[in-house]
Amino acid sequence: MRFLQVILATVLFLVTLSACSSDTSPEVHTLSESDQLVPLDTIAIQETDEDYIGNYDVLYIANAPFRMYVPDIQRGRIAVLNRNGTIARYIGEPGAGPGELSGPVSVKVAGDRVVVKQSNGQRIAVFDTSGTYVDSYQFPEGVQSLGAHAFYIVEEGYIHAATRSESVLNLPASPEQPTLAYFNEQFELEHYFGSYPEMYTEAEYALGEASIDVQDGKLVVGYNLTPDVQVYNTENRALADVKQLSHPEFKHPSESLSIDMAQSDRSGFLDRLSNVSLVRRTYVTPNQTLVQGFENRSLAYYENEHDPAEREDYAILADLNSDQQETLRLPGPILARDDVNRIYVELDPTPDQRKIGVYEVVGWDD
Repeated sequence: MRFLQVILATVLFLVTLSACSSDTSPEVHTLSESDQLVPLDTIAIQETDEDYIGNYDVLYIANAPFRMYVPDIQRGRIAVLNRNGTIARYIGEPGAGPGELSGPVSVKVAGDRVVVKQSNGQRIAVFDTSGTYVDSYQFPEGVQSLGAHAFYIVEEGYIHAATRSESVLNLPASPEQPTLAYFNEQFELEHYFGSYPEMYTEAEYALGEASIDVQDGKLVVGYNLTPDVQVYNTENRALADVKQLSHPEFKHPSESLSIDMAQSDRSGFLDRLSNVSLVRRTYVTPNQTLVQGFENRSLAYYENEHDPAEREDYAILADLNSDQQETLRLPGPILARDDVNRIYVELDPTPDQRKIGVYEVVGWDD
């Protein structure tokens, strides 16, 4: 198990880390040009010398009352912000003991539960909404997480992108290899389901992480190297559809990205990595709009400590019930969606100047 974690950490370090446009390619819109997004607000995060945020990758938004939960990877805690961007309080503190957080990377809130995923990908901490520590869980032995942000709280448990640990090193993926798992509230594995897209069974791709979201009985799943989205029925866990999405700037892999190459030829691996797009976020809004966010990263991005200036952000909006799509170029990543058809886009990542744009997703008429 330790050998597996070392290998996965190597690949993850490198990651956390072309398709050519033609005359028939859809027009790529900016935020201000979008037909499907309406600007509503800009949240400027208020930071002081005492109250500040280190770095974060995603947010969680709760409404009534509005709260923005920010998993601060660097400072080892969750910052809870008001609508005006001020920090109201913190949840957790850095460390490895009960109630302490080691690199929190993702947070979800349901009812009175605040569930925090930590940076090693295998640890979960649970608090109540007042910030009181409740419990901690480890992934069961033999279960491997497939994404820091790829979990969702459901009734009496969790859905998580996960697979059998022994399967992770077996590339290409087997058609029978599961990619999703249902856990009970004690984080005990109940059952696996799901499978990789066909492309992952045809070549060695070490980048097999997923992102997921749930809405109205539908579970949507995106994977690192394809813009397409799987749609599952949450009741019977059956694959109901595969939404085929496209974007003129999406760069599909033309060569393998193997674990062996990541270990033995780092520069070659990074060079290949800089020539593919990476899906980072998959959401579905209450009005049945898919939101797929992806990044194109230059080689300098990996060589210069993940400089955001060396990364381009894009998104695909798609109607879940038709073929209608819109392609976007963004100023930064999509950090969250909420339960009233809004997405939250990073406008400025500069510390002390951080700004997040709030946009209504209007969707398509039936």
